[in-house]
Amino acid sequence: KTFEIFANSRIEQRHFMRPLEWYLDAPGRAAANRIYQTEGLDLLVEAARLCLDKAQSAASSIDHVIFVSTTGMAAPSRD
Repeated sequence: KTFEIFANSRIEQRHFMRPLEWYLDAPGRAAANRIYQTEGLDLLVEAARLCLDKAQSAASSIDHVIFVSTTGMAAPSRD
């Protein structure tokens, strides 16, 4: 069912911290959330650096970051 939803979502690209198959066989939501909390910030930083490089901009030129994730929950949040 997950693959069908992904195929019909019209989202051009997704980024995962594990192969998609891992999420289908994962040992529960708690395990996925632990990975999100420990590795999510690394993915965010990498994405931000790529965006800044592509825009040829410095981090100091950014006033706000809007961060959306449906992967997990963290307190404090990743932003």
